[in-house]
Amino acid sequence: MSETIHTQFNVLPLSLDLVAGPELPPMVLAGDKAHTVGRSSTCEVQLPDKAVSRSHAQIRARAGLWQILDLGSKHGTYLNGVRLEANEVSPLRHGDLLSIDPWTFRLRLGNARGGGTETANDVTVVTQRVSAMPVADLATLAQQRLALLIDASVTTQSAQTEEELAGVVLNAALSGTGFARAAIVRTDATFERVEVRAVAPESARDTGFSRSLLRGASSGEIVTLSQEGGHDDGLALSIVSLNIQSAVCAPIHLGTAIEAYLYLDAREGERGVHAQSGAFCKALSRMYGTALGNLKRLEVERLRGQLRAELEAAGVAQSYILPSADGAIGRVSYAFKSRPGRFASGDLFDAVEMPEGRVGVFLGDVAGKGAAAAIVMAVAQTHLRGLLSQGASAQDAVESLNRYIAPRNREGQFITLWLGVFDPGAGTCDCIDAGHGYWGIRPQGAAPHQPEYEQHLVVGVDPDYVYAPTRLTFAPGSRLMVCSDGVIEQCGPTGEMFGRERAMASFGATTSLRQDVDTLVEQVLAFAGTDALSDDVTVASIHCS
Repeated sequence: MSETIHTQFNVLPLSLDLVAGPELPPMVLAGDKAHTVGRSSTCEVQLPDKAVSRSHAQIRARAGLWQILDLGSKHGTYLNGVRLEANEVSPLRHGDLLSIDPWTFRLRLGNARGGGTETANDVTVVTQRVSAMPVADLATLAQQRLALLIDASVTTQSAQTEEELAGVVLNAALSGTGFARAAIVRTDATFERVEVRAVAPESARDTGFSRSLLRGASSGEIVTLSQEGGHDDGLALSIVSLNIQSAVCAPIHLGTAIEAYLYLDAREGERGVHAQSGAFCKALSRMYGTALGNLKRLEVERLRGQLRAELEAAGVAQSYILPSADGAIGRVSYAFKSRPGRFASGDLFDAVEMPEGRVGVFLGDVAGKGAAAAIVMAVAQTHLRGLLSQGASAQDAVESLNRYIAPRNREGQFITLWLGVFDPGAGTCDCIDAGHGYWGIRPQGAAPHQPEYEQHLVVGVDPDYVYAPTRLTFAPGSRLMVCSDGVIEQCGPTGEMFGRERAMASFGATTSLRQDVDTLVEQVLAFAGTDALSDDVTVASIHCS
């Protein structure tokens, strides 16, 4: 379904704040359309690097919530350190860590920056005091700290929340190092402000943080800061507002991305710091990252499972309102087949008996996918069925649905629709095409074609729009096939769309209603090279005897 008219209401803009990777311009995504992320210059979010696929992922808003969909990228899309499955929707939340190599972003809802705590700009004068801690130091941990690490390891793996996990690690850090304060902090690529995720003691929340230390740890290794040698060559000036005597900063990784930092410091006049504190903190940061990764993975799986369950429930509910796959009403017969892109479908189809031997048939497509589209589909199908069964004309039925949907449309769920009222006695079909376009007629003994018709606006945008029908000749023996845009716009492995020509060629080679729909769906699946179609696929064929 094309989403150029889609308008998303009541959703905060989503900012992608750069945490790591090459410099990029600020990126704030509005909820009025889907945003393709990729290397191609046509992408709304362009990430120019060979590790990024041309069309890598899609970020979009649905029902007031942001979602992400990996589009089958070669090197993957990572949410909170978890690689997303291709073509499976995952919810996005404020504070999530999104990684598309070589970039890492922190997701932020709303345009305003959070308050945070400003870091001390000590980069220019204390860089020489920041040094990396060799990995070999891990082997020289004192025995008493080993007991602390073992206890912390057991406790972190059983932690149920991020807050509980942070508390365990901060307490162990203070006990095993001698530092007076410890914190878990986040920062962006500028290192100018930090978000304090947890701190001990609580009174240390606003005591300030060393920018040079955070920047040093952004390389992926633990770094230390000390005043060995006294207050010489301007060192005191560099920490004038902090009075830092010594400090340690250890990066906390989620996969390959840095999620946060374990930051400890001691100020002037405070008790001394134990030797090898850096190695101890490095062990704690690794422990924290592993446990946090497990929590994040479980949360992603929980949210994904919840979304899948909702969609499956919507799919079951839809089955109750769809007609049988094959049917006949008087002299009009039909066959249809529908495959949801993911559990529930936004496509609607029905064949309705009308007074005086007429038959109403419609096929439509609700913008978007999933539960929200499925609900709108159910409302539209029920509304049209009720009107047609009472004898409403094609124009009255579509205009009534439009007047009902448009004022209530809070999520931009417009509908493309083809609706026809067949009159076998007169050999005619009064049809309305509301932004749909994917249909054709095959007269008996002739090739399929699409007749001239009046094109109309999609349903659900302008409540006062007038839908004038087009009268088609539909003689006995003719067949009419109509399909959703999931057929035409399905892409193959090379990115090429299935297209109208293939659909018409399929229609021209078949001889029965059931063969019409089955063959076309089979050809779409073969063309896609996968059972996981990118959109809902519905095909219907109608015959008049």
